[in-house]
Amino acid sequence: MSNASIHTRSPRRATLAAAALAVLAACADQPTAVSPEVRGPLLSATPATLTLVSGAGAIGGQDAANPVSTNGGITFQPANIVAKHPSYANPLPGSNWIAPSGFVAYGASSIYRATFTLPAGYSAPSLGIRVHADNYAVVRLNGNLVGSQPAQEIFPNFQDPAESFSTANAAFFQAGVNVLEIRVGNFTGPTALDYVATVEYTPVTFEGLCELTRQLVPHHGVANSLCVKLEAAARATERGDLNAAQGAIQAYIDEVRAQRGKKIAPADADLLIALATLLL
Repeated sequence: MSNASIHTRSPRRATLAAAALAVLAACADQPTAVSPEVRGPLLSATPATLTLVSGAGAIGGQDAANPVSTNGGITFQPANIVAKHPSYANPLPGSNWIAPSGFVAYGASSIYRATFTLPAGYSAPSLGIRVHADNYAVVRLNGNLVGSQPAQEIFPNFQDPAESFSTANAAFFQAGVNVLEIRVGNFTGPTALDYVATVEYTPVTFEGLCELTRQLVPHHGVANSLCVKLEAAARATERGDLNAAQGAIQAYIDEVRAQRGKKIAPADADLLIALATLLL
């Protein structure tokens, strides 16, 4: 087979091929996010949205989704859902104010933690959060600073407009469980927290991988054959036949591997195999 069967590489394809090595290395250890360079071709998938809120329940109840610690993170217990203090802003839509037991922690810090899960192969993650806090909040995602209010005993920290912070730094996110931590500092009087956070990401899907396959495989017959296998995997997944789905994905991987260096450029084949592996 002559090299004429391998397509000429565009700058965009070269970028994708370079990203393949990083994806493969990560897959060898554990599920990981697809790098930003790979993100574009997979955006046909509908972004998924996760919403985290404080106080999802009745006032007077407990918020198990937002455990709080008042001893520096040694122990946690569910936060209490509380009525707003007269000085506070109304809670954000869908949320309520929450506080440690007793609603008062003079001069103490409270650490609230909420978790969310990202699937293997996600891409384009982002986090946006709006927050009120008495006296001030410091927001971290998996230990990475997202934003903070002024560390002062000032009314704007717990009155409208709510403080807004966001990040789309992929290094802040991870496949599996992610921890959103809000540390609330307090000087005098009661302390409480109110927030709404939104997480968005794009999953790797059969549809997105088929689209990328058609972009990277110049031979229409081979591209169609590969997409047929992905469509079979999608149908099997929908009907709950995971064995058939895995068999179709493995058949896709085997065909890509067989065409590597023939009808598919080696680096492009490596990228397609890495992404398909995330769907197994």
